[in-house]
Amino acid sequence: RTLTYSLGAGAPTNAAVNSATGVFTWTPTEAQAPSTNIISVIVTDNSVSPVSATNTFTVTVLKTNSPPVLAAIPDRTVHAGSLVTFTNSATDPDLPANTLTYSLDPGAPTNASVGALTGVFTWPTTDADASTSNPITVRVTDNGTTAMSDAQSFTVTVLARPGIQAVTASSTNAMLTWSAIPGTTYRVQFKADLNDTNWTDLAPDVTAAGPTASITNPPGPTQRFYRILVID
Repeated sequence: RTLTYSLGAGAPTNAAVNSATGVFTWTPTEAQAPSTNIISVIVTDNSVSPVSATNTFTVTVLKTNSPPVLAAIPDRTVHAGSLVTFTNSATDPDLPANTLTYSLDPGAPTNASVGALTGVFTWPTTDADASTSNPITVRVTDNGTTAMSDAQSFTVTVLARPGIQAVTASSTNAMLTWSAIPGTTYRVQFKADLNDTNWTDLAPDVTAAGPTASITNPPGPTQRFYRILVID
C-alpha cells in the first residue's frame, strides 16, 4: 500500500514532513527559542478505509546568543586639526535584542574615543598627527550569556593643514592655489590688514577635485591676506 505522511495539529511554524518520504525538517527561528514543542507525525495508508498511526515526540529549542553585526566603516583622509566624528551602526539578531556596548581595540590614537552606548566615534586630530596613517578598530559587544562581538577596522590618514602654494596675479584677477584633499570643501577668507578683527568670505566655497584647489579673486584697492578654512 501507499503511505502518506503529515503533521498533526499544533506543529511549529516552518516545520514540515515530506508526504511521500516521511522526512521531517524544521529549522527553528530566533523567535521560537526558548520553547518546548510537542510534534505529531501521522502516517496514513490508501486502503478503502484508510488507517493511520501517530507518533509524538518533543523538540526542545534552547536560547543561543548570536553575535551582533557592526556596519562597515569607510577609510578617511583629513587635514590635521580636523575633528573626525561619526556614529557607528550595529544590530543584534537576538530576540529580544541584547544591549550593545562599543569600544576601541588597542592601538587606536591616544585621544580617540567611542561612546560606549551611543557608538559615536570622536578623534580631534592635531598637527602632531600630520603625515600619519592610523589603523583603528571599533568593536561592538553584546551582553548575552557568553558575550559575542563584531569588529570593523578602518584607516584615518592625516595630512598637513591646507597650505597656500601660489598666488598668481594678473591685471584682472588673482588666482589662489592651495593643497587639498579630493572631495573636501574649503572656504577662502581675506582681509586687508592683519590687525583687523574680521575676515571676509571669498565666495563661492570650493570643493577640491584633486590634490590642489584654487579660486580667483579680483584685486582690491589694497593688499590682501588670505586664509583657508576646511568646511567639510
